[in-house]
Amino acid sequence: MGPISWTQGACISTNGAPLSPYLFILMVESFSRALDFSRRVCLITGIKFGDGVKNINHSQFADDTLLIGGASTTIAKHFKTLLDKYMSYSGGMVNNLKSCIYGWNTTVQVLHNIANIFGVTCKYDWTHFSYLGMPVSAGPLRAEVWDTVVDKMKRKVQQWGSIWLNPASHLTLLKSGISSLPLYHFSLLQAPASFHNKMEIVLRQFLWQRGKMIKINST
Repeated sequence: MGPISWTQGACISTNGAPLSPYLFILMVESFSRALDFSRRVCLITGIKFGDGVKNINHSQFADDTLLIGGASTTIAKHFKTLLDKYMSYSGGMVNNLKSCIYGWNTTVQVLHNIANIFGVTCKYDWTHFSYLGMPVSAGPLRAEVWDTVVDKMKRKVQQWGSIWLNPASHLTLLKSGISSLPLYHFSLLQAPASFHNKMEIVLRQFLWQRGKMIKINST
């Protein structure tokens, strides 16, 4: 066998090409492995959520990425280096308008310094933010966070509570549709008693009042 010679290849993949999803998964997986390697060598340690659980420094779903690390400009620079390499290799871009730095147990100045490294905005005084439709907070979630779930249920009640549905149809739709709307949140979060009370009111209104909404007290 003679010597191996390498040739320069070129390929252009567009958004509709069958290969595009696989290339995206390959690049995102490479980025995830690089972040995990940085965690193992203690460059980006991340945070620990409980005993017996390893630290995590990122979470990914499709093109939504959550980077998690200590409030340090050194850690932020390591994150930025990996991001720059990922963008250089993949051709992807970070949407700075949708990106934000959230911090707690740190100073405003440190938070601003970290935000300047990434070129995004930062928030110091915050209660929670949404990631994949799930509220994320630095401490216990407030009961007001569940109001968005109640509002979603009320909108569905008004849409589906038509007068042409008979009581049996209302009951079937209530069991199979409306009552299952909070299940996504229930899978990870413990709802307060006030939410269960509001949810019961909405379900009763749908069953007996055909979607006609009455005011629900916030307490």
